[in-house]
Amino acid sequence: MNTSFQTASEQSPGRFGNAQRLLGHLDANVISNLITTTADVVLVMDENGLIEDAAFANEELLNIGRAHWIGKPWGQTVTEESRNKVNALLRDVADNKGTKWRQLNQSAENGTDLPLSYSVISVPSGHTDGRMRALAFGRDLRPQAALQQKVVNAQRAMERDYWHLKNVETRYRLLFQVSSEAMLILNADTEKLEDSNPAAFELLGGDLHKSGWSISSSLDKSSSAALSKAFAELLASGQTAPVSLILPQGGIKVSVHISLFRQEKSSHFLLRLIPTRHVLPCRPTTKPVSCCQRSWRAPPTHWLLPI
Repeated sequence: MNTSFQTASEQSPGRFGNAQRLLGHLDANVISNLITTTADVVLVMDENGLIEDAAFANEELLNIGRAHWIGKPWGQTVTEESRNKVNALLRDVADNKGTKWRQLNQSAENGTDLPLSYSVISVPSGHTDGRMRALAFGRDLRPQAALQQKVVNAQRAMERDYWHLKNVETRYRLLFQVSSEAMLILNADTEKLEDSNPAAFELLGGDLHKSGWSISSSLDKSSSAALSKAFAELLASGQTAPVSLILPQGGIKVSVHISLFRQEKSSHFLLRLIPTRHVLPCRPTTKPVSCCQRSWRAPPTHWLLPI
Protein backbone atom coordinates (compact mmCIF):
# COMPACT_ATOMS: atom_id res chain seq x y z
CA MET A 1 0.00 0.00 0.00
CA ASN A 2 1.28 3.46 -0.91
CA THR A 3 2.78 5.21 2.10
CA SER A 4 1.27 8.61 1.29
CA PHE A 5 -2.19 7.11 0.93
CA GLN A 6 -1.84 5.29 4.21
CA THR A 7 -0.80 8.48 5.99
CA ALA A 8 -3.80 10.36 4.59
CA SER A 9 -6.09 7.51 5.62
CA GLU A 10 -4.79 7.50 9.14
CA GLN A 11 -5.64 11.18 9.45
CA SER A 12 -9.34 10.49 8.71
CA PRO A 13 -11.22 10.26 12.00
CA GLY A 14 -13.90 7.61 12.39
CA ARG A 15 -12.51 5.35 9.65
CA PHE A 16 -13.34 1.64 9.33
CA GLY A 17 -11.47 -0.58 11.74
CA ASN A 18 -10.85 -3.37 9.25
CA ALA A 19 -11.44 -1.91 5.79
CA GLN A 20 -9.16 -4.36 3.97
CA ARG A 21 -11.01 -7.45 5.20
CA LEU A 22 -14.48 -5.95 4.71
CA LEU A 23 -14.05 -3.97 1.50
CA GLY A 24 -10.82 -5.22 -0.09
CA HIS A 25 -12.62 -7.67 -2.41
CA LEU A 26 -14.83 -5.01 -4.04
CA ASP A 27 -14.19 -4.27 -7.72
CA ALA A 28 -13.94 -0.84 -9.35
CA ASN A 29 -17.62 -0.63 -10.38
CA VAL A 30 -18.85 -1.32 -6.87
CA ILE A 31 -16.42 1.19 -5.40
CA SER A 32 -17.53 3.74 -8.02
CA ASN A 33 -21.16 3.24 -7.01
CA LEU A 34 -20.25 3.62 -3.36
CA ILE A 35 -18.38 6.84 -4.06
CA THR A 36 -21.16 8.43 -6.12
CA THR A 37 -23.74 7.48 -3.50
CA THR A 38 -21.96 9.52 -0.84
CA ALA A 39 -22.01 12.83 -2.73
CA ASP A 40 -23.93 14.82 -5.32
CA VAL A 41 -20.79 15.48 -7.37
CA VAL A 42 -17.50 13.54 -7.38
CA LEU A 43 -14.49 14.89 -9.30
CA VAL A 44 -11.47 12.71 -10.11
CA MET A 45 -8.34 14.84 -10.63
CA ASP A 46 -4.68 14.28 -11.25
CA GLU A 47 -2.06 15.62 -8.89
CA ASN A 48 -2.19 19.02 -10.63
CA GLY A 49 -5.94 19.45 -10.17
CA LEU A 50 -6.93 18.62 -13.77
CA ILE A 51 -10.42 17.06 -13.82
CA GLU A 52 -10.12 13.66 -15.51
CA ASP A 53 -13.59 12.30 -14.80
CA ALA A 54 -16.71 13.12 -12.80
CA ALA A 55 -19.82 11.46 -11.46
CA PHE A 56 -23.15 13.13 -10.72
CA ALA A 57 -26.10 12.20 -8.53
CA ASN A 58 -28.80 13.29 -10.99
CA GLU A 59 -29.44 14.28 -14.60
CA GLU A 60 -29.52 18.00 -13.87
CA LEU A 61 -26.05 18.04 -12.34
CA LEU A 62 -24.79 15.78 -15.12
CA ASN A 63 -25.95 18.26 -17.78
CA ILE A 64 -24.36 21.14 -15.92
CA GLY A 65 -20.97 19.58 -15.28
CA ARG A 66 -19.89 16.72 -17.51
CA ALA A 67 -19.44 18.66 -20.75
CA HIS A 68 -18.04 21.81 -19.16
CA TRP A 69 -15.74 20.66 -16.34
CA ILE A 70 -13.99 17.50 -17.54
CA GLY A 71 -10.59 18.18 -19.09
CA LYS A 72 -10.18 21.53 -17.37
CA PRO A 73 -8.24 22.50 -14.24
CA TRP A 74 -10.60 22.60 -11.28
CA GLY A 75 -9.75 26.24 -10.61
CA GLN A 76 -11.08 27.23 -14.05
CA THR A 77 -14.49 25.67 -13.38
CA VAL A 78 -15.28 27.78 -10.31
CA THR A 79 -16.03 31.46 -9.84
CA GLU A 80 -13.18 33.85 -9.22
CA GLU A 81 -13.78 34.21 -5.48
CA SER A 82 -13.67 30.39 -5.08
CA ARG A 83 -10.27 29.83 -6.71
CA ASN A 84 -8.29 30.44 -3.53
CA LYS A 85 -10.40 27.79 -1.80
CA VAL A 86 -9.67 25.31 -4.59
CA ASN A 87 -5.94 25.98 -4.25
CA ALA A 88 -6.18 25.50 -0.47
CA LEU A 89 -8.00 22.16 -0.86
CA LEU A 90 -5.45 20.83 -3.37
CA ARG A 91 -2.55 22.09 -1.27
CA ASP A 92 -3.88 20.36 1.86
CA VAL A 93 -4.41 17.06 0.11
CA ALA A 94 -0.93 17.24 -1.46
CA ASP A 95 0.56 17.75 2.01
CA ASN A 96 -1.44 14.77 3.35
CA LYS A 97 -3.45 17.11 5.58
CA GLY A 98 -7.05 16.40 6.40
CA THR A 99 -9.19 18.78 4.34
CA LYS A 100 -12.15 20.65 5.74
CA TRP A 101 -15.42 21.07 3.89
CA ARG A 102 -15.31 24.30 1.91
CA GLN A 103 -18.13 25.97 0.02
CA LEU A 104 -17.34 26.74 -3.63
CA ASN A 105 -19.39 28.16 -6.45
CA GLN A 106 -19.03 26.07 -9.60
CA SER A 107 -19.66 27.92 -12.85
CA ALA A 108 -22.45 26.69 -15.11
CA GLU A 109 -22.84 27.28 -18.84
CA ASN A 110 -26.03 29.33 -18.38
CA GLY A 111 -24.17 31.87 -16.26
CA THR A 112 -25.57 30.80 -12.90
CA ASP A 113 -23.44 29.63 -10.00
CA LEU A 114 -23.83 26.19 -8.47
CA PRO A 115 -23.05 26.26 -4.71
CA LEU A 116 -21.28 23.07 -3.62
CA SER A 117 -19.50 22.08 -0.42
CA TYR A 118 -16.35 20.05 -1.17
CA SER A 119 -13.97 17.82 0.72
CA VAL A 120 -10.94 16.26 -0.98
CA ILE A 121 -8.97 13.06 -0.35
CA SER A 122 -5.96 11.56 -2.15
CA VAL A 123 -5.85 8.04 -3.60
CA PRO A 124 -3.11 6.12 -5.44
CA SER A 125 -3.11 6.70 -9.19
CA GLY A 126 -2.07 3.14 -9.98
CA HIS A 127 1.19 4.21 -11.58
CA THR A 128 4.46 2.78 -10.33
CA ASP A 129 5.93 6.26 -9.94
CA GLY A 130 3.84 6.80 -6.82
CA ARG A 131 1.77 9.64 -8.22
CA MET A 132 -1.58 10.35 -6.52
CA ARG A 133 -5.04 11.33 -7.64
CA ALA A 134 -7.48 13.53 -5.77
CA LEU A 135 -11.15 12.77 -5.23
CA ALA A 136 -13.34 15.80 -4.52
CA PHE A 137 -16.72 15.03 -2.93
CA GLY A 138 -19.28 17.77 -3.45
CA ARG A 139 -22.66 18.32 -1.75
CA ASP A 140 -25.29 20.39 -3.53
CA LEU A 141 -26.10 23.39 -1.32
CA ARG A 142 -28.98 24.74 -3.39
CA PRO A 143 -31.70 23.37 -1.06
CA GLN A 144 -29.98 25.01 1.92
CA ALA A 145 -29.47 28.21 -0.08
CA ALA A 146 -33.16 28.27 -1.02
CA LEU A 147 -34.12 27.76 2.62
CA GLN A 148 -31.74 30.52 3.72
CA GLN A 149 -33.23 32.84 1.13
CA LYS A 150 -36.72 32.11 2.45
CA VAL A 151 -35.53 32.97 5.96
CA VAL A 152 -33.98 36.21 4.68
CA ASN A 153 -37.18 37.10 2.80
CA ALA A 154 -39.26 36.36 5.90
CA GLN A 155 -36.98 38.54 8.03
CA ARG A 156 -37.24 41.39 5.53
CA ALA A 157 -41.03 41.05 5.45
CA MET A 158 -41.13 41.12 9.26
CA GLU A 159 -38.95 44.24 9.28
CA ARG A 160 -41.23 45.95 6.74
CA ASP A 161 -44.31 45.03 8.78
CA TYR A 162 -42.60 46.23 11.97
CA TRP A 163 -41.75 49.65 10.53
CA HIS A 164 -45.19 49.94 8.97
CA LEU A 165 -46.78 49.27 12.37
CA LYS A 166 -44.39 51.74 14.00
CA ASN A 167 -45.41 54.41 11.48
CA VAL A 168 -49.09 53.68 12.03
CA GLU A 169 -48.58 53.76 15.79
CA THR A 170 -46.79 57.10 15.53
CA ARG A 171 -49.58 58.62 13.45
CA TYR A 172 -52.32 57.42 15.78
CA ARG A 173 -50.31 58.49 18.82
CA LEU A 174 -50.06 61.98 17.33
CA LEU A 175 -53.79 62.07 16.60
CA PHE A 176 -54.48 60.79 20.12
CA GLN A 177 -52.40 63.54 21.69
CA VAL A 178 -53.62 66.48 19.59
CA SER A 179 -57.30 65.48 19.52
CA SER A 180 -59.68 67.98 21.09
CA GLU A 181 -61.75 65.08 22.39
CA ALA A 182 -60.97 63.72 25.83
CA MET A 183 -59.82 60.12 25.43
CA LEU A 184 -59.07 57.44 27.97
CA ILE A 185 -57.70 53.92 27.49
CA LEU A 186 -58.66 51.49 30.25
CA ASN A 187 -57.74 47.88 30.87
CA ALA A 188 -60.90 45.89 30.14
CA ASP A 189 -60.29 43.45 32.99
CA THR A 190 -59.40 45.88 35.79
CA GLU A 191 -60.79 49.16 34.38
CA LYS A 192 -57.52 50.79 35.43
CA LEU A 193 -56.30 53.76 33.45
CA GLU A 194 -53.54 52.92 30.97
CA ASP A 195 -53.34 56.08 28.90
CA SER A 196 -54.99 59.46 28.43
CA ASN A 197 -54.55 62.52 26.25
CA PRO A 198 -54.15 66.19 27.26
CA ALA A 199 -57.84 66.92 26.54
CA ALA A 200 -58.83 64.28 29.12
CA PHE A 201 -56.51 65.86 31.69
CA GLU A 202 -58.10 69.24 31.05
CA LEU A 203 -61.61 67.80 31.41
CA LEU A 204 -61.08 65.53 34.41
CA GLY A 205 -58.45 67.51 36.31
CA GLY A 206 -55.17 66.69 38.00
CA ASP A 207 -56.51 63.62 39.80
CA LEU A 208 -56.30 61.78 36.48
CA HIS A 209 -52.55 61.23 36.90
CA LYS A 210 -52.71 60.09 40.50
CA SER A 211 -51.84 56.49 41.27
CA GLY A 212 -54.87 54.24 41.51
CA TRP A 213 -57.21 56.67 39.75
CA SER A 214 -60.33 55.11 38.22
CA ILE A 215 -63.09 56.68 36.22
CA SER A 216 -65.63 55.46 38.76
CA SER A 217 -64.03 57.73 41.35
CA SER A 218 -64.82 60.71 39.12
CA LEU A 219 -68.52 59.87 38.78
CA ASP A 220 -71.53 59.79 41.04
CA LYS A 221 -73.11 56.48 41.91
CA SER A 222 -75.74 56.46 39.15
CA SER A 223 -73.26 57.45 36.45
CA SER A 224 -70.76 54.84 37.65
CA ALA A 225 -73.45 52.15 37.48
CA ALA A 226 -74.45 53.21 33.96
CA LEU A 227 -70.85 53.05 32.79
CA SER A 228 -70.30 49.60 34.32
CA LYS A 229 -73.42 48.36 32.54
CA ALA A 230 -72.09 49.71 29.23
CA PHE A 231 -68.77 47.93 29.81
CA ALA A 232 -70.58 44.63 30.42
CA GLU A 233 -72.72 45.04 27.28
CA LEU A 234 -69.65 45.78 25.18
CA LEU A 235 -67.79 42.72 26.44
CA ALA A 236 -70.81 40.50 25.90
CA SER A 237 -72.00 41.67 22.49
CA GLY A 238 -69.17 43.77 21.07
CA GLN A 239 -71.23 46.94 20.93
CA THR A 240 -73.00 49.41 23.20
CA ALA A 241 -74.79 52.73 22.90
CA PRO A 242 -73.19 56.00 24.07
CA VAL A 243 -73.66 56.68 27.79
CA SER A 244 -74.63 60.06 29.25
CA LEU A 245 -72.74 60.86 32.44
CA ILE A 246 -72.34 63.84 34.74
CA LEU A 247 -68.90 64.70 36.06
CA PRO A 248 -68.94 66.04 39.62
CA GLN A 249 -66.18 68.50 38.72
CA GLY A 250 -68.20 71.51 37.53
CA GLY A 251 -71.33 69.53 36.76
CA ILE A 252 -70.26 68.76 33.19
CA LYS A 253 -72.52 66.40 31.29
CA VAL A 254 -70.64 64.19 28.82
CA SER A 255 -71.57 61.61 26.24
CA VAL A 256 -69.18 58.66 26.49
CA HIS A 257 -68.56 56.58 23.36
CA ILE A 258 -66.84 53.26 24.18
CA SER A 259 -64.91 50.98 21.86
CA LEU A 260 -63.22 47.65 22.56
CA PHE A 261 -59.87 46.64 21.07
CA ARG A 262 -57.16 44.07 21.72
CA GLN A 263 -53.46 44.72 22.10
CA GLU A 264 -50.68 42.41 23.34
CA LYS A 265 -53.13 39.62 24.22
CA SER A 266 -55.31 41.82 26.45
CA SER A 267 -58.52 43.76 25.89
CA HIS A 268 -58.84 47.51 26.34
CA PHE A 269 -61.60 50.12 26.39
CA LEU A 270 -61.23 53.35 24.45
CA LEU A 271 -63.47 56.05 25.93
CA ARG A 272 -64.23 59.29 24.07
CA LEU A 273 -65.77 61.84 26.41
CA ILE A 274 -67.73 64.53 24.52
CA PRO A 275 -69.08 67.38 26.67
CA THR A 276 -72.71 68.19 25.86
CA ARG A 277 -73.72 70.68 28.63
CA HIS A 278 -72.16 72.61 31.49
CA VAL A 279 -74.34 73.92 34.35
CA LEU A 280 -72.91 77.22 35.60
CA PRO A 281 -73.38 78.27 39.22
CA CYS A 282 -75.78 81.17 39.97
CA ARG A 283 -74.15 84.56 40.41
CA PRO A 284 -75.40 86.75 43.30
CA THR A 285 -77.43 89.73 42.00
CA THR A 286 -79.77 92.34 43.43
CA LYS A 287 -82.61 90.97 41.36
CA PRO A 288 -83.84 87.40 41.53
CA VAL A 289 -82.82 85.61 38.37
CA SER A 290 -82.80 81.98 37.42
CA CYS A 291 -79.61 80.06 36.97
CA CYS A 292 -78.29 80.32 33.46
CA GLN A 293 -77.03 77.43 31.45
CA ARG A 294 -74.40 77.31 28.82
CA SER A 295 -74.64 74.65 26.13
CA TRP A 296 -71.62 72.76 24.85
CA ARG A 297 -71.88 71.67 21.26
CA ALA A 298 -70.36 68.34 20.35
CA PRO A 299 -67.83 68.46 17.47
CA PRO A 300 -69.11 67.25 14.10
CA THR A 301 -68.82 63.51 13.69
CA HIS A 302 -66.28 63.85 10.88
CA TRP A 303 -63.83 65.36 13.40
CA LEU A 304 -63.83 62.26 15.51
CA LEU A 305 -60.87 59.90 15.48
CA PRO A 306 -61.80 56.78 13.48
CA ILE A 307 -61.59 53.62 15.60
